[in-house]
Amino acid sequence: MIILDPEGNEYEVKNQVQFAAEHDLRASCLNQVLNRKRYHHKGWHLPGSLVIKILVDPDGYEYKFYSQAEFCREHNLNPMIISQVLSGQVKQYKGWHLPDRDIYHRFISPEGKRYKVRNIAQFAREMNLKENGLYRLVRNYISEYCGWRNA
Repeated sequence: MIILDPEGNEYEVKNQVQFAAEHDLRASCLNQVLNRKRYHHKGWHLPGSLVIKILVDPDGYEYKFYSQAEFCREHNLNPMIISQVLSGQVKQYKGWHLPDRDIYHRFISPEGKRYKVRNIAQFAREMNLKENGLYRLVRNYISEYCGWRNA
């Protein structure tokens, strides 16, 4: 069976245990990759099996990656929340977002003034509100928070 290393070089696997030992891989993880129960192990993958993920950092630079765990470790991000960003459940996390995604939250104050907000935590501090209340509003758990509504 053919497998690719992290750089894309092809290798033929005849004996999984021996191959894993030679390339510093766990035999059980290699087996899962070869049986299509796992996308990759330490970057090793089957041809055509990897899903490239794309995120944009707070400065607007685009990052392409296939290992979410490795990406999160490198950038000090929470993998659970990054999963929510990638699936579209959450607009952004620490400024990281999907390409071509509107990452602004829009609120209407109790006085009727409209606000376009990128950083909910900072906005909550500035408006003397609780961050958790605004997040509950954004996720539509509640329809109003201290008179504030989604726009």
